[in-house]
Amino acid sequence: MRRKRWRKMVLAVWLLAAVCALWGCGGKDMEETVTELGVDGYVYLPEKIATTYRGLYTLPNGFDRPIKAAGSLFFREMVTGGYAVRKGTLNLEEKKVLLDGKEAVFAISGDGILLKDAAQTSGEEEIFSLLDDAVETGMAIAERGAVKSLTVDPEACYGRFYLLDYAVDEEQNVYLILQYNEGNYFTMDQRGYLVCKMSAAGEWGWRLFFS
Repeated sequence: MRRKRWRKMVLAVWLLAAVCALWGCGGKDMEETVTELGVDGYVYLPEKIATTYRGLYTLPNGFDRPIKAAGSLFFREMVTGGYAVRKGTLNLEEKKVLLDGKEAVFAISGDGILLKDAAQTSGEEEIFSLLDDAVETGMAIAERGAVKSLTVDPEACYGRFYLLDYAVDEEQNVYLILQYNEGNYFTMDQRGYLVCKMSAAGEWGWRLFFS
């Protein structure tokens, strides 16, 4: 069972890598690190780009996986009860990344979603519908800090999504790898992985589910 799950994960990661290779997704580094030997014999490195947040040269809590694409800096961030992919303003002239007005281009709630029919496992279309609900809730949390109170039924069946990784192309389309679990709220089993494309306008391009 563990080997089968590992193969599914490898397949999902490989597919995302293939998609990014075809669509030209941005890389992690802000710029290629190139050394230059000066006339005085010293080795010079390119200047670093500073990140500013709330007037300080620092990073917001949960800052992770920075990707430079189309003149912006994207990064993954933990938000209350979920995950978000945000975009900061990249100013190459001043060598700064402004993160105060960081925009959430994708967010997903990590809370369990109550399933309508606990008697059977969810099909692909129902999982996509649950994903829409999780994204709607996640965006509300990321943009407005709106957190809903949650009452857990220990006898009910729930679904939950995890953002494992993402990539961005030069048109600012976001590619996502998500894990989907299902079962009791506190002891869920892994059901499979989703590989998705979301446009810069926040619309789904395509979604694939691997069970």
